[in-house]
Amino acid sequence: MAILVSREAHMKRRRTLGNFLGGLAAVVASAFTLIFPLAASAGSTLYGATGSGGVLSVLYTIDKATGAGTAIGPIGFNVSGIAFDPTTGILYGLSGNREAGAPELITINPTTGAGTLVGTVTAIPGGYADITFDAAGQLYGFNEPGCDCLVRIDKATAAVTFVGPTTPSATSGLAFSNAGTLYLDGVGSLRILDPVTGAVTSTISPFSRPVAMGMDFDENDILYGLERLGNGPSGPRNLVTINTANGAVTTIGATVPGLDALAFEKNQPPVALCRNVTVSTDLGVCSAASASVDNGSSDPDGGPITLAQTPAGPYFLGSTPVTLTVTDDKGASASCEAIVTVVDTAKPVVACVPSVNPSGKNVPKANNTNEDGFYMVLTSDNCTPPVIKIGSFTLAGGETIKITQTPGMSGVRLVGTMGQPAIKHFQVGPDDAVITATDGAGNQASVTCLVPPPPK
Repeated sequence: MAILVSREAHMKRRRTLGNFLGGLAAVVASAFTLIFPLAASAGSTLYGATGSGGVLSVLYTIDKATGAGTAIGPIGFNVSGIAFDPTTGILYGLSGNREAGAPELITINPTTGAGTLVGTVTAIPGGYADITFDAAGQLYGFNEPGCDCLVRIDKATAAVTFVGPTTPSATSGLAFSNAGTLYLDGVGSLRILDPVTGAVTSTISPFSRPVAMGMDFDENDILYGLERLGNGPSGPRNLVTINTANGAVTTIGATVPGLDALAFEKNQPPVALCRNVTVSTDLGVCSAASASVDNGSSDPDGGPITLAQTPAGPYFLGSTPVTLTVTDDKGASASCEAIVTVVDTAKPVVACVPSVNPSGKNVPKANNTNEDGFYMVLTSDNCTPPVIKIGSFTLAGGETIKITQTPGMSGVRLVGTMGQPAIKHFQVGPDDAVITATDGAGNQASVTCLVPPPPK
């Protein structure tokens, strides 16, 4: 947008195609417990469009650190302003030759640059110096020189609603800050407007240099603009920042000649939500291969996200602190921390296997009762060696014992040991012997040993 500092320039402005947009209202992500947004370097992308001199516009991305531009593609319209709808992410533009016809509202594909007509901006004669969105997605425009007034524009139909007159006219930029303050560049000075009435509520010191184009705020609420160093479609431009407290202009660097519009696509960082989780060990091992602490992480912009959990697993018995990192499709990230607790809920395995009679070296047949009463006690566990017991007596894994049944007896009694191997001999009654195995987590399993009847 040109800063109009003379009547001649002002009249030229009335004859040429409108100006351009620059504003976007940022939606700031709410803070959540355990949410830690990471670097905001991927927080926004600056777009620009040529349009000075009535030529068909080209869409660019602009490096906000240097001012360098990279062409995306032709828009197909002469654009005087662009702005992103913060509620949908759609890029809008204002187009149309004031002398040839009414301005037109378009949408612009930020990947290809192609513009698509939404509708003709009618009802109030004249062109528009700029457009901008508030945080709720309401599109505003400044009509100049038709009524020199603030208007609301229906982004679905391009219908215009009058808000109120503004003094002065001869504007070149309109932008909402992230905090919701509406700024207007009018006659070389930065002004604050009431978006309800259109009235100027505050005038900031005049710009220190000729900032004559569109403006917009980045994700850090820094106001960017364009310094006009020459007129026409090839007129030199500088990308600048504007101090909203005193109007001071700071040069960043040379940018695309003829650039006439700026708009930030503000990418909100994703929301990382964590929860502590408790999982059981996997079958046969003392660990869990995976356990997600994600508790509904999302992207406020509606884009896809990727989740990365560190460490990734497996998670071993006990508690492990983990960090969940959430990354959106623009590269912005957030993280949260939680605890993965792995518990052992698997019962041990215990078996009472008929064994060799040390005197006869005979192993009983599977289909016969173990008449000699010798058994080998076998057990295993996924985490800890179980404690094996018969009654109140502790056994070792792989130990051979002898069991006999005693009529009228209740419980288990150690009779003594047998032979050089010191095989323990137990009497049980009145029922069969029960061997129990208990692991370190308190999980218990049992097996019944079929006790041979007493000798006849």
